[in-house]
Parts: sequence; C-alpha cells; structure tokens
Amino acid sequence: MAKENSKAANAAAPSENKDVMEIIRKGGLMKQAMTKDLEQEIEKEKDDRLKEQLKDRILRASYRRFAKLLDLRLRRTEANITKDILKKSEILEDRLKGFDLTEAKLVTHGGKDGKLSIEVITEEGKKETKEFALPKKGESVWIPGGISLQEYDTMAADLVAEERKKFSEAADEDRKNRKELEAQYPGYFRYDWRW
Repeated sequence: MAKENSKAANAAAPSENKDVMEIIRKGGLMKQAMTKDLEQEIEKEKDDRLKEQLKDRILRASYRRFAKLLDLRLRRTEANITKDILKKSEILEDRLKGFDLTEAKLVTHGGKDGKLSIEVITEEGKKETKEFALPKKGESVWIPGGISLQEYDTMAADLVAEERKKFSEAADEDRKNRKELEAQYPGYFRYDWRW
C-alpha cells in the first residue's frame, strides 16, 4: 500500500523543473473575473473618496460662509458700540469745556423743540440747570461747561469701563454663536476650517 501512495505522489509531481515553474506561474496569474471585479472595486473606492472630499468641501464652505456672517455681525456690533462711545465722548468733552449750541449739538445733547435743558457751572462757580434756545441762523449761543476736571476724570473712566464691558459682552456672544455653529457639523468640523 505504501508503494501505491508513493506512485500516486510521483505521478502528480512534475517531472522537470520547467513543469514546476508553469504550475507556480499559473497559480500567480490573475483570473479575468477577479481582475474585472478589482477594477470595479478600485473605481468605487475612487468615487467614494471623491464623494468624501466633495462632502468635506461643501461642509467647509457652508461653515465658512456662516462664520463670515458671524464676523460681520460682530464687526457691526463693535461699530455700534464705538459710535455710541464716540457720541458720549463728544457730550463729555462739551460738558467739560462748553460749546456753541447748533442744531447738531441740540440733537447730540438730547434737546427738544429747539431747546436744551442742561446743567452748567455759573460764573459764581455754582451748578445750575438752565434752558437754552436754539439761536437764529447766523447767531450762536454759548453754553458753558457743566463738570469739573475731577468729574470729567470719573466720567471718562466710567465711559472706558462701559466700552470694555460692551466689547466683552459682544465677544462672549460671538464665542457662544460660534460654538453653536460648530455643533451644527458633528463629526465633520475641524479647527482648520476657522482659517
């Protein structure tokens, strides 16, 4: 029986080295069906990668558009804060040094019906509230200052503190809005989208 097994093994074994290499090469050759399947798989992977890249770009573009709108909103808020502080600074300067009453100054200081009621320092050094009327064209009405140097310093410091507080509140609101925006892109948002 052992002889029969060794004869079968010898019959299956190639007789020459050339036959062995043919068998090995045949085992390493790609089958046509496998090659076609592989080509389709490669194309599908390429399409999937392109879809992912496109999805990333679309999401990033959407995020950046909203982020720029938030930038614009913050800048407008800051501009409004600055305009308000400028107006208050002008009023503070006028209250310190005095000013000529004009239509523009009447509006700035909150006058109504051509009249402005404002606290001034009289020649005697006393504070009084006086009412001034808008002058006729070509005429001017001088309104003396109404605050001392120390009052100015205190009011100017309060104005700086008010400005800082408003800018801080605007920045806090902006950070909150950006976190909410980033939360709209779960699993997709990356920090490099911010730039």
